[in-house]
Amino acid sequence: MTSERSVFTGAMAITGISLAVVAAVTGAIAWRLDGDRAALAVAAGVAVAAFVGISTQAALLVGSRRSSSTLAAIVFGAFLAKIVVVVGVLWAVSATDALPRRWFGLPLIAAAVVTLVIDLVVVARSRVPYVSPERGGTGR
Repeated sequence: MTSERSVFTGAMAITGISLAVVAAVTGAIAWRLDGDRAALAVAAGVAVAAFVGISTQAALLVGSRRSSSTLAAIVFGAFLAKIVVVVGVLWAVSATDALPRRWFGLPLIAAAVVTLVIDLVVVARSRVPYVSPERGGTGR
């Protein structure tokens, strides 16, 4: 496995574990305070944040073996898909009273912050080069 791929798979694993902790803690609090609907809203909010966070890492993982322009196209396509899905989910949640918005929104924000922090730490600690040095070049 290349160093880039190991960085991306490690980030996905850390993100998944962290989001499971966020879901468990906030879900337990929501269930204790407001019941089953609140716990379901937490699960939905964390699921949306997981989709957004992990899909970026998955797009980078898939594109890591391809050219830079193909990588950019994959990441951009994933970004567009995320926007469409998130807007659709937010619209659906706002149009219904089935999920308490507070218990949907707060864990969504918390989980999104967790995924962003993980991404920032991974990028800061990894030294994945943008280009590969040429072998046997003239040294210029």
